[in-house]
Amino acid sequence: MNIKWSYYLIIGIYILLIALRIINYLNETAYKKENSHYRKVFSIKKDFFTTVTLICIVVTLAINIAAFMGGKAFNTDSIIITLLIIGFTMINSFTFILFSEESSTICLLGYRLKAGDIENIKVKEGKNKDVLNITFNREIESYNYAKILVYGKYKKDLGNLFINLQDKKEEK
Repeated sequence: MNIKWSYYLIIGIYILLIALRIINYLNETAYKKENSHYRKVFSIKKDFFTTVTLICIVVTLAINIAAFMGGKAFNTDSIIITLLIIGFTMINSFTFILFSEESSTICLLGYRLKAGDIENIKVKEGKNKDVLNITFNREIESYNYAKILVYGKYKKDLGNLFINLQDKKEEK
């Protein structure tokens, strides 16, 4: 396969991700209008893209170390492609979660979650971040599972709201 097709594929992924981020932004804006007393936490979504990025970084390092050790030139295309992949992973993974304790709703990746949307949640509390492993009853961005790293001063409140939404589902 010619290397130009790798670049075309990455450009296509960028276009799709930017379109999804615009749609998510519009949904978040509507959520902000409806919930004047919302809170916001920074989060990183760990998914397929983050796994591919980590593999790509390791392979690129291995290729270029082997080339250097063998007296060959660095593979610049692998470095550029890896940097582009890191870029779209950052666009895809770094996000904010909006939530309102008054309305008991969460805006996650542009989707509104309420009682009944969460099947299972596990919260691992840490000093600087909380890790949320969430299983949904419906698909969120083509997944019914999400692993999210949450940062900020409202991370405990968000984790409690997720647990409360799961508990409300179990009571019904």
